Amino acid sequence: MTLLRLDGLRADAGDRALLEDVSLRLGAGRVLAVLGGSGAGKTTLGLAALGESRRGVRLGGTVRLGGIELLGLGPRDRRRARAGAVGHLPQHPGAVLDPVRRCGSVLVELAAVGHRGRATRVAAAERALHAAGLDPEHWHRFPHQLSGGQQQRMALATTLVTAPSLLVLDEPSTGLDPRSRERLAERLRALSTAGMALLLLTHDLDLARATADDIAVLEHGALIETGPADAVLTDPRHLGTAALLTEDPPLPPGPVANTPPVVVAAGLTVRAGHTVLLRPTDLTLTEASRTAVIGPSGAGKTTLARAIAGLLPPSGGSTTLDGLPLLAHVRERSREQLRAIQYVHQDAHASFDEFRDVLGQVAATATRLRGLPEPEARAEATALLDAFGLFVGTRHPHQLSGGQLKRCALARALLAHPRLLICDEVTSGLDATTRATTLRTLDSAATRTGVALLLIGHDHQALAAITDRTITVDGGRVTEVPDSPWMQWKRGLR
Repeated sequence: MTLLRLDGLRADAGDRALLEDVSLRLGAGRVLAVLGGSGAGKTTLGLAALGESRRGVRLGGTVRLGGIELLGLGPRDRRRARAGAVGHLPQHPGAVLDPVRRCGSVLVELAAVGHRGRATRVAAAERALHAAGLDPEHWHRFPHQLSGGQQQRMALATTLVTAPSLLVLDEPSTGLDPRSRERLAERLRALSTAGMALLLLTHDLDLARATADDIAVLEHGALIETGPADAVLTDPRHLGTAALLTEDPPLPPGPVANTPPVVVAAGLTVRAGHTVLLRPTDLTLTEASRTAVIGPSGAGKTTLARAIAGLLPPSGGSTTLDGLPLLAHVRERSREQLRAIQYVHQDAHASFDEFRDVLGQVAATATRLRGLPEPEARAEATALLDAFGLFVGTRHPHQLSGGQLKRCALARALLAHPRLLICDEVTSGLDATTRATTLRTLDSAATRTGVALLLIGHDHQALAAITDRTITVDGGRVTEVPDSPWMQWKRGLR
């Protein structure tokens, strides 16, 4: 039975076409993975499948959900048609979680759709929490007490609690470590086996291979290839599809070793009440070094980075910048210290003002922290965005994809001319080609300016292409990973 049917779907923002004549079918118990580069139109397609669109976007064509034409309905009737039948996991899950409510109470309230009586609702909420891969201990936590990966799973639980017939997932593997990605794939296959239809919008080829029955490929808003997953992934007919399936090209070696220290942390510790989030840590980051920080979701990687950046004041220890004491809280730091340590958040969308043009926000860093005149700052911003493969013009954040905003956030941070650049999940949400361009630009910046890179992520293979050192964080404990033969060879080149 066909649950979702798109015919001649169009999406326009002003005179710019975001989707052109897209027609797709999705039946019960099937997984349709939509692949495409950053900005190809995947998120626009996912919202359109719900009969929704971002501000300033007009939809055309037809979207039928179980025989109901959604685009012809008003907002209230559209929500009523979807209630309990459709779940949506957005690309930025933190934005949909209520920051002042505990996870369990939110799930119980959502379970009111389709479940009568409190006991029945609590049972449904507990099942959803378990199905999303969260432990019972997360029931009483607030969203800010969850890691990025745990927030992703909590958002998934909110979609599962009503037992929908159709689930739309936008980049669900973003911010998950390899084992968590495997478990996600297992959960999605179990849902499809139980009869749920899944529309999977992703750049994650491994997830698509593990879950998809069918593949659709978007390029600049146009559908360039569709077919059974095995056929599309092993023998693509379109050059655009073949490019998406190409592995990251190798990157050139970086700078020489034995450079002076930029940031030195000694005994850095973070506690929340009686809970130790980061055990006493010693860490030295040298000029032009590239350090990868890996570990399972919720292990303390972001805690370490935020403590160095002054976003989470440590409970103990000390940190120096170029040999001088670094004040614990970002609000206490001088403009020079703010300029010297830049932080790119995992959720790039949340770091931009929706009501201001992106180019102006990127350029503002150079104006505020380096004192450049606005015209000169905008010129530098335009040139750096071009290096990341972006032309944003006068567009606002809602007119860019998550991957495009992530590269804009990187450009904004680099415009400060920092001594240390901290990037949280820098490669998540990016296709192979864009990922390689992004890493190459960061590698070039380290070589050219001497900025030290601290790269947090789960994509070990991608990070290994440019990093010369790896540390792991697990249970708040930081450990240096001994050099592999490959890393020793890279060090020899440098």
